[in-house]
Amino acid sequence: MKIYSIILFLLVSTVLFSQKEANIWYFGENAGLDFNSGSPVALTDGQLNTDEGCSTISDANGQLLFYSDGITVYNKNHTIMLNGTGLLGDSSSTHSALIVPKPNDPNIYYIFTVDYQRYPNGLRYSEIDMTLDGGLGGITTTKNILLHTPTTEKITAIHGKNRNEVWVVSHKWDSDEFMAFKVTNTGVNTTPVISAVGTHVGASFRPDTEHAIGAIKISPDGKKLAVARRKVDAQVFNFDNVTGVISNPITLLDDSTTNVLYGLEFSPNSRLLYVTGEVTGGEKGIFQYNLKAGSANDVLASRIEISGGEEPLPIGALQLAPDGKIYTPRLLRTTLDAINKPNELGMACDYQKDVVSLNGRRAVSGLPPFIQSFFHVNFDVEDLCFGDLTQFS
Repeated sequence: MKIYSIILFLLVSTVLFSQKEANIWYFGENAGLDFNSGSPVALTDGQLNTDEGCSTISDANGQLLFYSDGITVYNKNHTIMLNGTGLLGDSSSTHSALIVPKPNDPNIYYIFTVDYQRYPNGLRYSEIDMTLDGGLGGITTTKNILLHTPTTEKITAIHGKNRNEVWVVSHKWDSDEFMAFKVTNTGVNTTPVISAVGTHVGASFRPDTEHAIGAIKISPDGKKLAVARRKVDAQVFNFDNVTGVISNPITLLDDSTTNVLYGLEFSPNSRLLYVTGEVTGGEKGIFQYNLKAGSANDVLASRIEISGGEEPLPIGALQLAPDGKIYTPRLLRTTLDAINKPNELGMACDYQKDVVSLNGRRAVSGLPPFIQSFFHVNFDVEDLCFGDLTQFS
């Protein structure tokens, strides 16, 4: 039994920590974290000053390459990248920027940007070539290429089934349509897979534009997608990482102007979903849902608020990290809170306040999103006792 456990631990650890592209974070008011030691260490050399949107990427060894607020791109020396200004994201967009490596090309990256609420710059992408400027990288002439306008403030990404492609997903404004763009070794396919499913978001639904605000995430195993819509709802769907099709919505929080929802994150094993915000009746903080509870009604009934206690409660971004924990800011504090055991049900998930010091820098509402499959453990294991049949999935 002990030998099997050691082998299993080594296998899981290798899979979990072999992808280091998400090991450096920059966000908030010049805040940053380095996960290369296995635990987050504060960085104070970042140039971002952003309320929400931000994105960072490192190489396979965890060494910083570049980062952005969706407007300006900074290289690893924290100076503005060649041709690295004038992107058309917005630092007050939930997911202003998301960086995607080009499959099978270590030198090319794409940075996808999305505008504030439903503003006209919409969803765009630019190409970064790391061979430019002596290896510091630069944006090529492929810059601010329009994919769709207007959109909501949502971008997420996941590797496809064969790992040689990436799906980048966003949502149209004044529509019920998701858009899934495939990125391959030939570049960005600008013709999306369209899924008309879930809540219609836009002016014909409600005159204000705040319901464009809120996160979108795909589960690390690539099978679920979730959205949070400020003053509307939160929904979870099935996602097909072969076809890019989104289907089968479950509304987790009913349509209500008193639902002030924002952040989302899946557990590393993709079985639990966490949502931040304030719901009808005044309850606010972080809510956990068990996506494996059974029927849709069972999933709804599984909701538990895990973050009760002293103000201010976390209602900002949620982000899974390389150490397997989920981190969240409380507005303008110099620390981050953590869900230490996000695979565990209920209060066993171990939410704790002020876990990580930012060494005097302040978080606001946003944390950097990544391709969600960076955090995927490739298999789940059941029945570890000697002589029992062990199941891998």
